[in-house]
Amino acid sequence: MPPTNAPKKPPPANTAKPAKKAQRTSKSEEDELMEEWKRSRQLLKPKDQLDLCDAELKEIVPRILLSTNLQYPDCLVQFDYASGGFIPIPSPGNVVIVLEQKGTFMHKDTDEARKQMIAQGIDRTYWEDPADEFREEEGTLLPLWKFTYDKTKKNTVTDFCWNPHYYDLFAVCFGFLDFMKPVPGGAICFFTIKNPSFPDYICMTESGVMCVDIHTKYPYMVVIGLYDGNVMVYNIQATCKEPAFKSNSVTQKHSSIVWEVKWAPDLPDGEMNFFSVSCDGKVNHWVLMQNEFAVTTIINLYLETQQVRGPDGTLVKKKACASCVKFHPNNPNIYLVGTEEGLIYKCSTAYSSAYLLTYKAHHMPIYRIDYNKLNSDIFASCSGDWRVKIWEDNRLEPLFVFDLGASVGDVNWAPYSSTVLGAITSKGKAYIFDLNVNKYKPICVQAIVSRKKYKLTRIAFNHKLPIIICGDDKGCVTVLKLSPNLRIPCKPPKKQQHLDQNTLQLMKLDKLLSLVREPNTLSVPPDPAGSVAES
Repeated sequence: MPPTNAPKKPPPANTAKPAKKAQRTSKSEEDELMEEWKRSRQLLKPKDQLDLCDAELKEIVPRILLSTNLQYPDCLVQFDYASGGFIPIPSPGNVVIVLEQKGTFMHKDTDEARKQMIAQGIDRTYWEDPADEFREEEGTLLPLWKFTYDKTKKNTVTDFCWNPHYYDLFAVCFGFLDFMKPVPGGAICFFTIKNPSFPDYICMTESGVMCVDIHTKYPYMVVIGLYDGNVMVYNIQATCKEPAFKSNSVTQKHSSIVWEVKWAPDLPDGEMNFFSVSCDGKVNHWVLMQNEFAVTTIINLYLETQQVRGPDGTLVKKKACASCVKFHPNNPNIYLVGTEEGLIYKCSTAYSSAYLLTYKAHHMPIYRIDYNKLNSDIFASCSGDWRVKIWEDNRLEPLFVFDLGASVGDVNWAPYSSTVLGAITSKGKAYIFDLNVNKYKPICVQAIVSRKKYKLTRIAFNHKLPIIICGDDKGCVTVLKLSPNLRIPCKPPKKQQHLDQNTLQLMKLDKLLSLVREPNTLSVPPDPAGSVAES
């Protein structure tokens, strides 16, 4: 059978070529669209646009917001009848005044304010004395203000105390020290150096106020001791007319003048308490209960002398008359008591029958004892025997002795220096010592009041400002400024620039004491001749 040609199948549709053609078509369309988009993105260039170079194109032009008000017209003029012509008006500026009111206040740095302060004697530029640059080892005291109260001009400033929280506020006691001319009544006034004209608080008493102390934790709690032997506590935040606590005039009181009172740290249960000393030889401990005092005699001071026979023949110890007290800054259980016999007793609140140490300090009554503010092992004492003595704890001989030529009523260490202390005398002079500058005499001796009419009674350094206050027997307190030579700070050594001022002050005092201390035991040096002979 002859072969037959099978019918050929139609070839499958070739889709590749039409797809390729479609792809080329779509690509060309995309290129056209891209070109159209680029043409649409091109910015139209104005005909008058400047042609800038590359440097000018890269230059950054900042935008700054100015306060200039472009709405204000310039070059305004007005007619001046005095000159007969037009004069320019100054630009009104950019300030919009909402409220304008004239007052009496002015800035303290303006010339007018300085003139007023100079006229009133309160110019702050007195605080530095340029004349100290031309003095060697000398300084001055500049009187600033005087504080008096009309109802206490017959009284004596018996004591004062700076407030521990408010550096410009201090309390002043008004009593009397001339017992041949007693003054009825007394007062305690609180003054501030911001207002010398009148006291801020006034507490009047029926008896003369002899001493005061302000609580370190509660600056509104004030304790005072009176001439009649009573003690009172005022809460000046509540009222100044009546004391918050008052001792019983029959059973709870001293039998003589209360010479000094001192607050003590709060008891474990939170009760406030203080100590008082009196001429009756007792050191009393007072605790503030809810409505009354609880008092305990912690020690009766007796002289360490031979006993005398009483009226019935029994041997009796002689009592010592306490005149001042000072508690240790770091150990509240240790305190020093000065007596009218010139002795200083070191006592402890834990022992009521024995002294820890007895200093035969002076030959007349001791008026004040004060611990060094930076080194609690050093304290100073002053007496009616004209002397100021500086002591070291547990040493029976003084380190320094200064004779001031008159009865010394008070001595006080400076809070800013370990070697500076001040004292006042009954002749109206104030003395400032700097042991680091001169170990033999004061660097400032200045009369504060008239020698014939007045006597100075108390002195105290301010714990923040370079000022002191001095009280006299005519009821006046004078505030004085210390010149720069009286308050020179310590300069750290080149290799110890990191040391603070307190450390430098302690180093300065230790270096000074090493020059005046005597060794406790002296040893005989070896004899070189004897050693050679023996060999």
